[in-house]
Amino acid sequence: MPSPENNHYENHRAQMAAPRLHAAILDEIKRAFPELRGLRVLDAPCGAGALSEELAKAGAIVEGLDLAPVESSDYGATYKVENLETCILSPGFYDLILSVEGIEHLQNPMGWFEKIALALKPGGVIILSTPNPDALSSRWKVFLRGYPQYFSPVPMNHDVFRESGHIHSIPYLFIEWACLRNTLELASIKTKSERLPAIIERFLYKIFYKNFSEKVGVLIKGSVAIYTIRKPI
Repeated sequence: MPSPENNHYENHRAQMAAPRLHAAILDEIKRAFPELRGLRVLDAPCGAGALSEELAKAGAIVEGLDLAPVESSDYGATYKVENLETCILSPGFYDLILSVEGIEHLQNPMGWFEKIALALKPGGVIILSTPNPDALSSRWKVFLRGYPQYFSPVPMNHDVFRESGHIHSIPYLFIEWACLRNTLELASIKTKSERLPAIIERFLYKIFYKNFSEKVGVLIKGSVAIYTIRKPI
């Protein structure tokens, strides 16, 4: 990894994320917390530390967890090598928990959701992103080949993992049910979206989402879903 003095250092950290995803996540963070100084943040998995560094630079107290070691922080973030399936988090400790492109990699996604729900302070926020199986593009791929976008079957004749490391696709219904089970509020749904003509969006909404609230309709057009989740005070 390049040294902090290298002009491409921050770009290198961000390369592990989907294009434009970090910008969308940062927008959601700013809506939830206009002031970041002193905020206790968990970034797990933290990847190469791009989001952790941005938040630490703004004065947040950031802890990043990932299976791979991370370059030491320029701004005071703390990085630990941890398995999210087995790590222990302090209850009611964090103001903000980021789980960006992580839950789909875990053998027990509900176990991880319950863990971060317990670790969140009352009034705190979870921002969780994951490949979006509810998108039109993903639905079409299920129709054509039998599995969602960004997922593929593991060959049965030898023991290998998917190249992406994705194990479970996480649909909207999982998130809604997980929030209800853990007494959390699903405050908003956004996507790293591809634009569709309004008339097509309305038509698809009536087909796929007529039984859900209007905020779910945004899932039609985005390859990555971003859920903002609040814990009541």
